Amino acid sequence: MKSIVLITGGSEGFGRELASRFAADGQALLLVSRRQALLEKAKRELESEFPTEVLILSADLTTREGRLSVKEYCLTNNLRVEILVNNAGMGTGGAFHKISAEKETMMIRLNVEAVNEMIHLFLPDMIESKSGIIMNAASAASFQPEPNMAAYAACKAYILSLTEALAAENKKTGVRVCCYCPGPCATPFLKKAGTDTLFDPKRNSGMKPPSVIIDRVYKEFKKGKTIIIPEKKFAFLRFLQRVVPRSLLLYVMAKVNAVKS
Repeated sequence: MKSIVLITGGSEGFGRELASRFAADGQALLLVSRRQALLEKAKRELESEFPTEVLILSADLTTREGRLSVKEYCLTNNLRVEILVNNAGMGTGGAFHKISAEKETMMIRLNVEAVNEMIHLFLPDMIESKSGIIMNAASAASFQPEPNMAAYAACKAYILSLTEALAAENKKTGVRVCCYCPGPCATPFLKKAGTDTLFDPKRNSGMKPPSVIIDRVYKEFKKGKTIIIPEKKFAFLRFLQRVVPRSLLLYVMAKVNAVKS
């Protein structure tokens, strides 16, 4: 049975950067995404740069059928998921009542339902073998409610809470559960979410490229951290969450996330 790192949303953005880090460490990969062309491109690039095997699977993780197809692919190909990276996600921005309910339902399916079910599909095998790692993509938006990104922040708060709870549950099983919490970054995510031109440009000033963020994430991941916050300003934000009155925090976030007029 071949051990692999399974990365959802592994064809671009943070997922693609993580794939490079794991491949550099000699890990075999299974990249899952909806877009076959991007998956094929990632496979070519990774296999030409690193001495590793890269498997790809096109699947729609917003559907139960898509998620089950990932498990079936692993069973059929005799693959053991040693590391599961739940990276796939999407976002929305703007006043809640102006955002398409259909789009936000799709986001909840990908950001919450898919993560939850992927863990259900692969965690039992990890516990049985007494080894494995689950790495979830949370966000700096996990730390507090965010006006004008209300549903997205709520999704990521779920992921942060779930990660911390499962990390505690699995302290003695041999399975490690962690998450990383990046802030806004220059990836395709912002454009797809429609937030690249929604907010005042100052909000996202000084954004680091994804390679820099993932370098920091991977370094902390290798150290065994549970909650990985790659930028100091967001680590400070999490600290403020504990000491600043919630009403003041919400006031500040409303100002930060003010939509351009």
